[in-house]
Amino acid sequence: MWGVVLSKIQSGKQWGSVSILYFSFQSQLVLIFLQWFLNDLIPDHVPQGVFHKVHINESYSSADAVITSLLSPFERWDGVYFLHIAQFGYTYENTIAFFPLFPKLVHYVSFAIYHTTFSTLNTTSCFTLSALLINAICFSLSSLVLYKLALIVSNKQFNFANVVLVLFLFNPSRVFFIAPYSEALFSLTSFLGLLCLYDNAWNIRSCMFFALSVTSRSNGLLNVGFIVHKYLCTMCVSYSQNLKRNKKPPYLSLMWNTVCLFCSLSFTITPFILYQVASRFLFCGTENVNLLPSYIISHAAKYDYVLPGTSQASYCKSSEFPYSYVQRNYWNVGFLRYFQFKQIPNFLLASPILLLIFYASYEYFIKYNKKDLLVNGQLFRINHYNSKHFNESFLFSYYLHGFCLSLFCFLCIHVQVSTRMLLSSSPLVYFIVGKYVTQRHHLANYCLLYFLFYCFAGLFLFTNYYPWT
Repeated sequence: MWGVVLSKIQSGKQWGSVSILYFSFQSQLVLIFLQWFLNDLIPDHVPQGVFHKVHINESYSSADAVITSLLSPFERWDGVYFLHIAQFGYTYENTIAFFPLFPKLVHYVSFAIYHTTFSTLNTTSCFTLSALLINAICFSLSSLVLYKLALIVSNKQFNFANVVLVLFLFNPSRVFFIAPYSEALFSLTSFLGLLCLYDNAWNIRSCMFFALSVTSRSNGLLNVGFIVHKYLCTMCVSYSQNLKRNKKPPYLSLMWNTVCLFCSLSFTITPFILYQVASRFLFCGTENVNLLPSYIISHAAKYDYVLPGTSQASYCKSSEFPYSYVQRNYWNVGFLRYFQFKQIPNFLLASPILLLIFYASYEYFIKYNKKDLLVNGQLFRINHYNSKHFNESFLFSYYLHGFCLSLFCFLCIHVQVSTRMLLSSSPLVYFIVGKYVTQRHHLANYCLLYFLFYCFAGLFLFTNYYPWT
């Protein structure tokens, strides 16, 4: 397999869609079996303060034993939350931190698996199998979309696009694209939204995919920056064309684009607002008390979890978002809250990805003097979405998004999450390293070593319940 991949990279030819989907799906299977084969080399860690699974009495067949042996090591950390939500819904207040699109998909696909296998698998196995199957499909499709994006921004430089694809297949957060996490789905929706921006038609499809990304993860809200940039490009081109023709400024066109921008932003942000409203109604409304099965209620009493209709949190009496409250109260997320001496190992763990983006952003914004381009409006030309050659000036929105997200990760959240958040949210890192490799930059080898080491180290550490990115 890997010999074929390397030969395709070196050939400098375009990969076909079928080949991309094949290698992406195959890489998923190879890493799963590699984890299964080598899992016993590292003893499992017993973490403290993790979310406890709800155990229910159900049958256990030989097929369930195979799935448990092969796939259960991926049920770690936040993956337990996602599977719980998929199986039981939002039964505890701390589950609000996890957005609904991925667990809903897992729920419906597991229902289909359970009935198409004629109940030979128990529900727990069906949910686990469903989550990993969805991620395998989403990751493969994300690979294809990323490859098309790389071809667009480089004007069909096949070597660059091939390198970007392989970087994605073995990225430092690869294990999170396999495990029951929403990273693969979020990447697919975000990348599709970006791809649709390059269409000259109205941006409704892009808004739709970005809205789905918001339904997958909260940081999907930052994707509205790409929509704003696209509309600013359209407005600037319309305005400059009229000036060249000595015509009056196109006030009607500018007004229409402003209205369209407002509607696009509203459409994209609406899923987040609806989710907050639904969460507040679920946990603050007293009519939701005692509507759950007894084993869910007894599990809550055992571990002191807050049930629907019983919350006394501040968001029930104010306009605060339930998501913000849960992140602050359960995960201690907030500005500079993670700046503690005991968290230095986590800062070191996240340092490669953060330093890479900060250094590349420094080169882009300062060293190459993008400030002057910003002042004269050249960063808002339509060439960003219709480039004729590979020009980093046309990656302004990617760099701005990546830098802002990196700064947010460094200052406001659990910093070790930076790696998987940045690598699933934007193609920027893959474009940066792809450029370094094709241009033989002095950092190219270090970046490749970082990608490979984190890819395989993360696979073994995460599946044995050790803290990872």
